[in-house]
This record gives sequence, structure tokens and C-alpha cells, in this order.
Amino acid sequence: MLLRGAACAVMPRRMQASSRSIARTNPGFAFVGSASGAIHVVRVEDGRLQEIQRIASRSPAHLAIHPDGKFLLAANAVHEHDGLPQATLETYSLGQRSGCLNLCSRQALSLSATDARHFAITPDGQHVAVAAYAGGLYNVLPIGADGVLGLVTSIRKEVGCGPVTTHQASAHPHTLQFDPSGQYLVGTDFGADRLNVLALIGGKLVRHAHVQLPAGAGPASVVFHPSGSFFYVAHALTGHVFCYQFQASEKRISSTSAPVAVLPVIAPETGTILAMHADGRFLYGSGPNPGFISCYAVDEQSGALAKVEEIRVAGGAIHSLTSTSGYLHIVDRSGSRIHTLKLNRNGAGFAGKSHSFAIEEPMSLALLPATS
Repeated sequence: MLLRGAACAVMPRRMQASSRSIARTNPGFAFVGSASGAIHVVRVEDGRLQEIQRIASRSPAHLAIHPDGKFLLAANAVHEHDGLPQATLETYSLGQRSGCLNLCSRQALSLSATDARHFAITPDGQHVAVAAYAGGLYNVLPIGADGVLGLVTSIRKEVGCGPVTTHQASAHPHTLQFDPSGQYLVGTDFGADRLNVLALIGGKLVRHAHVQLPAGAGPASVVFHPSGSFFYVAHALTGHVFCYQFQASEKRISSTSAPVAVLPVIAPETGTILAMHADGRFLYGSGPNPGFISCYAVDEQSGALAKVEEIRVAGGAIHSLTSTSGYLHIVDRSGSRIHTLKLNRNGAGFAGKSHSFAIEEPMSLALLPATS
């Protein structure tokens, strides 16, 4: 049952995270999607962590703050809605002072667009493109000024398969990422071993180019360098990170001949395991072994990486990473915890031991930084 407009209050003490969990961290509010069927709202203030709301949401696999900061969007990785084979997308109004969520809308995707695991919001906040992993589909939906989602305006069906039949029997759109200009989207297809260069034109999703990757690569996470001239992709089934040069004017992608980093071979349900420092000088990634996080210095001309440091933060595989000013936030689904690593002042490595708090089966994370 959805707790629409659920009261936003301090949770009972047994459900609060320790006030000593994260020292001097103040991102404002953390929103954590849980496979147990909820979005948790956690207030982070002067290093004190306190869960203030828990609102029902079916398998919220990806969360993101709307560009205007007034709404939270959630992709529901479900296979059925109202008796039909389709996933859903949700929007929540976001209390700027309280951080509390209230449901604005829940919109069904197109038929067969199931298991929605990722989406990208246009920089102007007017549309959202969704990757429906199991359905092999991309959908586009409009977002109203009031945060209400409209009906699907564009559907793109992907086809293809790969040699790893347990994971690649059909096309599986995994991640969508806008380039820094906001003009183009790069989409990874885990099942068909493909990168797509897409654009939203008049609410329709158009493919400008694609690159076929080596068979069995399983492309998953993608993160752009702030310059927009290159991006990194996690080849999840082979355990490598590759750098791809991006010529936006020609809508062309070219790759390095060899991987630039090593990461653990990961499952397809894993989220974003690459994160870029805001100034583009450092890349953070899962690996090289399960439970480890590595920091790499970025050559801003070639995209080559040089490892700076690695640190173990979890007992099992890392599910996703999010970078904010001064901190790296880590979703440890197998350990049912969210870890926060403080970064060195310039982002070059880690300043000390991670701190963490417990959330049952976390699978996604979005942060609303504090405002003065």
C-alpha cells in the first residue's frame, strides 16, 4: 500500500541511524530506494543521521532529483502494473525544508517496457528518457511544471543478443547518460553489447549512431568527463572499464584499444559503479575486487587512468556509487548498508575510514545537498 502523503516525522529510535555514523557530512537529505519496497528519507545534519520518513515504492531501482530541485523521480523495476506487463515511473514533491516526499504521479510505461532500472532527465526538466531493461525498450515521458508525468510520447525498441545466454538472450537497455551539453544521450545495451547515441527531438527519441562492442562485453554504467570529449563505460561481464572518445558534432564514438581499469565481473542488476569527481580530475569505480573502491587520476586529454588509491569498504559487491562535494556515497546492497567515504580535499584519494548506516536491501540513492 502506498503511503501517499505519509506523515514526515522522526522515526522510532530503533529505526534511526546512529548520530555518530558520518562525521561532518551535511548533504541535506539522502533518499534511499530499497528492494524491500520503500524509499527512505534520511536527514543528514551536522553529521547526525536520522530517518524521518519511509514511503512505499515498488522496487525503486533508480532515483534522481529533478533539475529544479523540487521533485524526486523513481524508476520501478517491476514486471507488472495493473495486471499488464509494464513498469512504472513515479514523481514525488520534495519538501525543501523538511525533505519529506509526497506522491505527485505514477505513470505506466508502454506495454512490455518492464523492469525500468535507469532514466535520464533532460536538462530543462521537461522530459525523462527511461531504460526498460527486461522489455528491451526506451520510453520518453513529459514532466509537467507541477511534477506530474504525462503519457509516453516515444517508444524505441532495441533488438539483438549476446553470447552470454544467461544474461544476453535479448537486448537489455541498462543506463542512460546525457553528455555535458545536454544535447545527446549515450545508452548502454547490456544484452546486445551496444552503445547508442540518442537525442530527444520534439519529445521523440532518435538514434544518431551506435557502436557494436566485443561480444560478451555487457556494457553497463556510463559516466561522462565534464569536458564532454570522452566518457567511460563499465564492461560488466568482462570486468573492464573502457574510455570512449566522443565527437558530438559528428555524433561519433571511438574507443581505446585496451581497457583503462579493472573492476569485478558484476551482475546485470548492479547500478552505477562509476562516478566522476566534479572537476573531472578523478574517477571512482568499484574494484578491482568485490567490496573495494578505487580512485583514478584522469588524463584530461586522452582519458587514460592512473590508480591513486584503493580501499575496502564492503564485504561483497558494490551496487552503486554517487559522488557529491567532498564525499563518495556507496550502496552496499548485499550488506544492507550505505557507506560514505570522505575524499581528500582535491578529490585525490580517500581521507579516512568510511562511515555507514543500515538500510534494508538498498538499491538506489539520490542526494539533496543542504542549502543556506
